[in-house]
Amino acid sequence: MWTVRVELHRATEADYEKLHREMANYRLQRRIAIGAKDYLLPPGEYFYSGNATGQQVLEWTQAAARSTAKAHAIVATSTASIPLTIGLQVAP
Repeated sequence: MWTVRVELHRATEADYEKLHREMANYRLQRRIAIGAKDYLLPPGEYFYSGNATGQQVLEWTQAAARSTAKAHAIVATSTASIPLTIGLQVAP
């Protein structure tokens, strides 16, 4: 499992919407299931659960970020369990 943070520099809401669509194409989700509920992650945060390597997750994230044509920063963190959270909104 991976938690990924992407920051697009000098980006608009439309740039982030494009990023969200591209990340979803790689199965990097903006929501996380905790118990019986789904929660929305903060803007720019994504969650991946699958068999991809960290390098693959990073490459997918970079490809999605590049599709916006914005300078960007990425942090990917491996996790062995569902991250601990506070204050996330329940997903619609």
